[in-house]
Amino acid sequence: MAPVATSARWQRKHTWLAVGVVSLALAAWRAHLVGLGPDPDSDAYGHHVIARKVLDAPGAHGVHWVWLPLFHWLQVPLVALGGTIDLVRYLNVAVWAAVPLVLAGYLMRDETTHPLVAMLAGFFCALCPIGMQMGTTAQPEPLFGLMLVGFAWAYDRRRFGWAAAVLSAAVLLRYEAWAVLLGVGLHQAFRLLRRRKLRDEDGWGFLAPVIAPGLAVLGWALVRWPIDGRFLGFVLDTRRFATEVHASESAFEGGLLTGIRDCLYYVYDVAFRVYGWAILLFPLGLWGVLRRHPGLSLSGLGALGFVTLTWVMRGTLGLDRHFVAVIPFYATAMALGVESLVRLVRSRTDKSLAGAAVVLPAAAASLTVIAWGMVVWMGHWRGAIAGGFRDRLAVADFLRQVPEDAPIVCDEATVEVLSELDRSRFERRSPAGEAGAERILERSREQEIFVASWLGNLEHLRPHGTIVFRPKGAPEDGGLAVMVVPAR
Repeated sequence: MAPVATSARWQRKHTWLAVGVVSLALAAWRAHLVGLGPDPDSDAYGHHVIARKVLDAPGAHGVHWVWLPLFHWLQVPLVALGGTIDLVRYLNVAVWAAVPLVLAGYLMRDETTHPLVAMLAGFFCALCPIGMQMGTTAQPEPLFGLMLVGFAWAYDRRRFGWAAAVLSAAVLLRYEAWAVLLGVGLHQAFRLLRRRKLRDEDGWGFLAPVIAPGLAVLGWALVRWPIDGRFLGFVLDTRRFATEVHASESAFEGGLLTGIRDCLYYVYDVAFRVYGWAILLFPLGLWGVLRRHPGLSLSGLGALGFVTLTWVMRGTLGLDRHFVAVIPFYATAMALGVESLVRLVRSRTDKSLAGAAVVLPAAAASLTVIAWGMVVWMGHWRGAIAGGFRDRLAVADFLRQVPEDAPIVCDEATVEVLSELDRSRFERRSPAGEAGAERILERSREQEIFVASWLGNLEHLRPHGTIVFRPKGAPEDGGLAVMVVPAR
């Protein structure tokens, strides 16, 4: 048995090494991309500005808008220490580099999973283009992906206290975790019914991953209730915002075929876009994930079900980045798909070498397809980083030149963050409409005010102020502008 054990340790060690080298190399690439320019994802600036607001008014829970609060709370210490949005991006570079390693370690904890399968899963995860992309942003998806793998690891090892802690954090980070919580509750209830007794060998501890996250959701809902004026109002506002953008409340309003197609949007369309033809391995290994990795199945299927349902019900904008939460689940199923091919060939040929004859070309072809797709994808993303937000950067540069004692009204988060000015100089309410103009005019009784906003928002201020800056190439009837309203 000693040589077998030694061989297994050798394989696990080299799996860690291989996945680590790939993750580190890709992390270095992402770090290079971060240094090329500003984050092209505008929502990242919204999150960062909310963190700045929380630092100034910790009890103002309404500032989180329809987003959950944890990602903003985590950024508060960074903002307090002078950290910028680029620091968050660099941290995400490291966070996403950890996901393939944690996934490989999680899979190798299962004695039935060969280290080479864990290695392939780590590679499939690390090379996923949308994961690479989000690993250069200041968005919460990389951290959420890490949390889901961490939850799966703790849950499958029956470390229910740790699983509860991770899932409690996750439900305050992304709404997909609410669906995972529902799945965990159903899974635990099924276990109890199957065992035909009130509790299992773990005592009542197995309920912790249900009770603790459930209390976290309830607690946040109660905090927001008086602010929103209705229970779970922030959730309802999320859907209202998305349905207004879509001008539709269901994919089936466009017909049965449209509804069916959108049911498969994340399951297949987005998956094919990020993984190419290698996604054909997914159905071959799906049963293996469901049978051998319940924690990963709950997190993956919960997140996938949530993003699919909310897309069909037009409760989200259908963004590719929502797929990040299910990358570890898909990567594992695809790796097990290669294993299934090996077993199939061996069962039909009865030759020990036949498996290697299949696994090597299948794995190499899959990795080549994914890697090439990732290179092309990141080439486009590199262009978005290097050439993005020219107008916002120009306005931000202009604001750095205004008098230091002049207050700035700015409702565009990207401009505020890119200006790198002290957060106390900004008033973040919109100048649009009569109410916005009146508020600014009232403040201008004391001193002149600079207003940075979209041109259409400045209509009611035109008789009282002067536009002093427009970015180069801005359209005459739109785009950003800076207006100065003199002291009256």
